[in-house]
Amino acid sequence: MPPYGKNVIEGLNGNARDSAARVEAVRQSCSSYNGQVESITLGDFELSIDHKLMDPAWNRKYIWSPEDPEKGEYWKQSLNRGGRPYFCPSGWKRYGVKVAENDKEFDARWGNWYIAYHGTKSEYATNILTSGLRMSTTGCFYEKGVPRVYLSPSIEYCAHPRYAKPWIKTDENGKIRWFQLVFQCRVNPDSIKKIQYETLINDKYKNSVTVDPNFDNNELEWIIPGKEGVYYIKDDIICYGIMMRICDVDPKYLPASKWWQYTFRD
Repeated sequence: MPPYGKNVIEGLNGNARDSAARVEAVRQSCSSYNGQVESITLGDFELSIDHKLMDPAWNRKYIWSPEDPEKGEYWKQSLNRGGRPYFCPSGWKRYGVKVAENDKEFDARWGNWYIAYHGTKSEYATNILTSGLRMSTTGCFYEKGVPRVYLSPSIEYCAHPRYAKPWIKTDENGKIRWFQLVFQCRVNPDSIKKIQYETLINDKYKNSVTVDPNFDNNELEWIIPGKEGVYYIKDDIICYGIMMRICDVDPKYLPASKWWQYTFRD
């Protein structure tokens, strides 16, 4: 725990008189670093990804308020993507993946598909970009042995360390930063066979803890079944953005991650 970790926790729990200021300070620990993100490459995150797979024209920074639009993008009300809401992923930076030659081609192919997310460990990023999301034959809501992929409409749900395990890097000045990676996807609505409740919150807190205020806890897991003998899914899910969260503190202290303390421990 950083030396200021206790103060951060007190602020988030409302035990400190200046809790609002502390919450804002934690948010700034992410947004201030994002302000320099245009000069950062994926190699700076220790991600070995061929630059030919990426499309910088679609890089975006998402901030917490509209007060300074030069620092990034923000929208308060949800946008419509394929008939489903798309909320601003504040505190995250998107690195565009090259999937189309231009926005016209992208919209023609996937413009009516839903936006969803998939959290993963950093070492799996390259394989996902080149092969697609790997099928799993275990997990909730389907019998063991049935291949499927899990997505969520909530980036904060996918950011839980069970999925998007944080990693740490120390810069040349000795400063420690935490990184997380989540894929932003478009998913064919017809391929989603089940929409189910979250499976991370400890049973005794399920009725009192909200994962993401933008979504009901009962709609956080989307299951896309695959075909037997097919190990990767690419036809019905397109990964078009690498979402990065870069923080000066462990992400478990962020306001958006407060719900982590009520989840099952791996």
